[in-house]
Parts: sequence; C-alpha cells; structure tokens
Amino acid sequence: MQNALTDRIIRKLKAGRLVYGILSACIPDKAVTVTDDTVQRGLALLESYHPDRGSSCLISNSINPNPNYDLTILIPAYNVERYVEECLDSIFAQQTTYSYRVKVIDDGSTDNTWNKLQRYRERPDIELIRKENGGGLGGALNVGLKKIDSKFVMCVDADDALMPNAIQCMLDAVSAHDDVDIVEGQYERFDGMRVLEKSRAEELITDDWTVLRGFIAIKVYRSFLFDGIGIPEGYWFEDTVGHVVRFCHARKVMIIPNLVYRYRQNPEGICSSAQKNYKALDTFWVTKRLMQDRVKLNKPFTQRDYGIFLAQVAHDIYRLSWMGEDVIRALTVLYIDMRRTYFPTCNAKDRKGKIVEKLLDAGRIKHLALFCRYVYFS
Repeated sequence: MQNALTDRIIRKLKAGRLVYGILSACIPDKAVTVTDDTVQRGLALLESYHPDRGSSCLISNSINPNPNYDLTILIPAYNVERYVEECLDSIFAQQTTYSYRVKVIDDGSTDNTWNKLQRYRERPDIELIRKENGGGLGGALNVGLKKIDSKFVMCVDADDALMPNAIQCMLDAVSAHDDVDIVEGQYERFDGMRVLEKSRAEELITDDWTVLRGFIAIKVYRSFLFDGIGIPEGYWFEDTVGHVVRFCHARKVMIIPNLVYRYRQNPEGICSSAQKNYKALDTFWVTKRLMQDRVKLNKPFTQRDYGIFLAQVAHDIYRLSWMGEDVIRALTVLYIDMRRTYFPTCNAKDRKGKIVEKLLDAGRIKHLALFCRYVYFS
C-alpha cells in the first residue's frame, strides 16, 4: 500500500528518480502475458472490487438552429444550500452585452437547496429543474442538455462562482473567431476564506485540443459540441469525456489569460475520497466506456489521443496504487489490451510517455507502478 507521507517526503527532496532507480533494480518484475483469458480475468477482478455501473456519454437531444440566447449556463446542484446563492449571485451580477439563460438542475437534494433556489424562480433568465437523485453530475447535466436554445454552453458547479466580467470576455473571445469552438479561461482556487492558487496562461489559439484542462468548467463551448454527446452518468471522473470524446470535435480552441472562475476547494470532494474508496476504479471504467463511445461516433484515434491515453494510464496507476498489486496487475493487462486495440501503430513522442509505453509493451507491472508513483508526476 502506498505510504503517502513517505511519498511526500520523497517528492519534497526531489529524490523520485533515485528511488525509482534503486527499487526497479532490486525488485524482480516478471512480464505479464496478455491474452483473451487474462483480459477477462482482469475485468472480472475489477468488477469484484467495484463493478462498472456507468453509462455511455451518447445522448438524444435537440439544438435549436435559430437560438434565442447567446449562452446557456448549466448548474448541477446537489445539497449545496451553503453555496448555491453565492454561485447564482455571481452570475446575475455579470455585466454583459450577451443574452444568457441559467438552468439549475437540482439532483434530488435532501437539504435546503431547492428552497434556496425559490428566491430566483421569478427571474425570466432562469429555469429551475428538479429531478430524482441518480446518475451523479452527468445525470443532472444531461437533463439540462436535452434542449439547447443558445449558440454557446457553459457549465458551473453550484459551489463555485464566476469572476466579474467572465461571460463578456469569454464570449467576446469565441465570437471574434469563427473557427474557435472552445474558449478556456483561468481560475482561482479558494477555500471560502482565502485564495489558494491562481492559474496562469498566455493567450493561445491552436488546433491542438490537448492543451485544454480536462474539467468541464472554465470553458465556453459552441453548442454543436453537445450534439448527441452528453456526460457519462454514474461515474466519478466524468470530465474524462472532454479529452476522450468532446474536445477532438473542435476545429480550434482558444486559451485566454483572464480569470473567469472561482473554484472552491472541497476537502470531501472526489479527489480526496478516491484515496479510500474502490469507486475510484471509475477512472478506468469511464475511460473504457468513452473509448467505445468514440468508436461509435466514427471518430478515428490519433497520435494526440495516444498521448492523452498514456497520460491517463500513468494517472490511473498512480491514483489506484493503494489498492494493491492484484488491481495494478489487472489494470496493466487491460491497458495493454486497450493500447493494442485502439493505438496499434502509434508511438510515444515525449520522454515520460516513451517510458510508460516501453513498460506497457514489456508488461512490466511492478516497474510501471514504481515509475508512475515516483517519477511521472515529479
């Protein structure tokens, strides 16, 4: 089991490569054999810990070709009575020349969230939707995506907030470039009392969508990017849909340096919970599901997709290393099979990706886990 304190000390001392070199030289690592049988046994093992209960990202929806609004803002809400008013007030305080409509989807909250929302129900620019709990964040967003009546779409978490002028600067950016389909701004992370971090970036327009951050927020999308493509339901890490399925449909993407989003640090969020819950295996299940969805969309995998895939492998092995050698062995077998299925002719381009690829191809399970744990994220 991963010793988090020891790992933090190693990272602080910048000794990861040294530790990896020593351990990989000392620990024998017999290559795993990947066959139909070992793949099926790997799937069965992961199912025994946490079965795949999620769904496809492919949805049936409609997009108005002559929309009445410039922007739809989707806000999934579940038990956020402490924050939802701050979120909505930050939106309705925006000074903008663009028209927008807010859709709040209450996912069966059991606290006072729905009552808090009633304060806004007379506003002409808001739609309040209440659904039975189920499907997680994806289930709530897909309800909001059933009918899109705007040129652009934005998603905001109900415990976060928009920065002043966020709508204006993002829509100005995307409207100024006919071939830009996604605009991503910057964010500040806060804990309710103080700012912990501010992201920074230079302005950039590119056809390389891999420069985008994975999460669905801090972006404005042209509505066609949601045509038949929603959010996978029932998973943690549903934002994976961005890099695997949605972003690749964009002609060009744009990054702007403006701070547009306030992200609330949540000590009870998924990233924290994943360290102690087998539902963290969703990080594999959702990737597997989205790969299959990508095939159904007849969108070929490219070299860029392969780079994202190798990064996902490293992230998952690192994230799930606390689960033990049997899980890591199963994951490695399944990712080797996935590489052979979707990327048979691709080769890694970056240095760390080449090492992940080499260890995958050699079936070196223990050494791959050591590399992801001590080197990849250093």
